[in-house]
Amino acid sequence: MIVFYQPDIQEGFSELSAEVSHHCIKVLRHRQGDIIFLLDGKGKKYRARIVQAHPKHCGVAIEGIESEQSAPQPAVHLLISPTKNQDRMEWLLEKATELGLTHFQPVLCQRTEKLKLRYERLEKVAISAMQQSMHLYKPVVGEMLPFKQLMAQWATNDSAQKFIAYIDSESKPPHIFGEIVPGKDCVILIGPEGDFTEEEVQIARSAGFQLVSLGKYRLRTETAGLVACHSVSLGNE
Repeated sequence: MIVFYQPDIQEGFSELSAEVSHHCIKVLRHRQGDIIFLLDGKGKKYRARIVQAHPKHCGVAIEGIESEQSAPQPAVHLLISPTKNQDRMEWLLEKATELGLTHFQPVLCQRTEKLKLRYERLEKVAISAMQQSMHLYKPVVGEMLPFKQLMAQWATNDSAQKFIAYIDSESKPPHIFGEIVPGKDCVILIGPEGDFTEEEVQIARSAGFQLVSLGKYRLRTETAGLVACHSVSLGNE
């Protein structure tokens, strides 16, 4: 089933965005009277009938809610330092969305090498992954924030599990999978390719982040992010 993402759906009549209209009418050749399905990214899938088959501003009559989901539980926040190649972050966002990621937050660490991201591209990846996996919620993609600012924000939140993936020569932290509390919101902090500095680790621990392992092998940043999200997903089954 092909579904379209339309965030602002009005009861009765809605006009699709120019991009969605083009894809619906020009690419998929839908015509007046056809039934299509729309996702608002906030938990609802709508059944709609095309009443104005225009390739730039397609008009549809909303016939009702086809299905509805409550907000994903638990919420999964991935705080991750971007890699030099944005394609790797896009791949991670796509796969993590399929696993139920709810928040994707780039974080600027001392050793972060990628200082600018193409957020429009990340949004498109998140939307596409939501549609493909038939999730009814689109993950929130945040703009990159400084490490200390994010730690200050999370330091006051005691309702979520907070993990930082980091192993030094002395620490032997437990694997993240064994630390997951099913049903509890989760925050996962993944560092840059050069890893966190010792100062950043201490700041994170002071903010309540627990040191965890992602396995015995050294992982790329994007692989670490996916392993962490998969572990959380398995821990909540």
